[in-house]
Amino acid sequence: MQRKFTALAIAAVAVTSIAGVGYAAVPGGDGTIHACYDKTSGQMRIYDAEDNSPRDCGAKEAAVSWNEDGQLGPAGPVGPAGPEGPAGPKGEPGPEGPAGPEGPAGSKGDPGEPGPVGPAGPKGDEGPAGPIGPVGPQGPKGDTGAQGPAGPQGPIGPSNAYYDQTLQVVLSGNDDFVIATLDDLPEGRYVVWADVDVTNYVTTNDASPYCHLDAPGGGAWAQAFTKLRAAPWAGSEAQHLSLNGALPVGSGGGDIVLRCKNNQVSPSTMYAQRAYVTAIKVGESTQA
Repeated sequence: MQRKFTALAIAAVAVTSIAGVGYAAVPGGDGTIHACYDKTSGQMRIYDAEDNSPRDCGAKEAAVSWNEDGQLGPAGPVGPAGPEGPAGPKGEPGPEGPAGPEGPAGSKGDPGEPGPVGPAGPKGDEGPAGPIGPVGPQGPKGDTGAQGPAGPQGPIGPSNAYYDQTLQVVLSGNDDFVIATLDDLPEGRYVVWADVDVTNYVTTNDASPYCHLDAPGGGAWAQAFTKLRAAPWAGSEAQHLSLNGALPVGSGGGDIVLRCKNNQVSPSTMYAQRAYVTAIKVGESTQA
């Protein structure tokens, strides 16, 4: 069927070429050839599709069309290269290409003449301190500077003072009574002083108070005495006694004692009141 259709198409083209005058619009302006194929007899006729002459395809015909140039064939083989043409005019320089790889180092050339001295560069960072050098000879004594301000007061140091007090001791008869005691003083020499008030409240007899400071081992190192008259009616007779001296305390330490008594032949009762004893250590050795 394909062969018959192709043969009829070729014959139709031939007829059209012979009768070119009657069918001037075949092929059309775009190169297409239009025809009608009779479905019963198989005959095909070509017509002008632009004005449907001699007539368009009928009900028993099928419209067909093809291009007068045919289908594009496959590309042929590449032909041989033609002869080289003449050189054209020189073009504009192209953009600079990338730098090529660094070539091998050349041989060392002769040293050139020294150039002029360049300007001084900026000062560099300070380097680390070097080692301390040897001590130089002592220079002459300089002038004495102005006295500086007084420093703050230091803490209170250890004390070498000792103290005891008694409010009141009753002195009856001729007994020697302990009024105040500085216990367990360390070895050394001491400056000691004592104060005591002696009072006679008796209205019938006089009193003779006698007080003394005793160092360790016994012995009165300082003493004081006075005379108290009989007290007036509903009153009293009083005096103040003060004692002082330098007392030694031997090896192993000891006590300094204030004692008082009434030396009156016919004693009456009297009082030792507001007694104070103070000692300050002034030396370590008890030797003179």
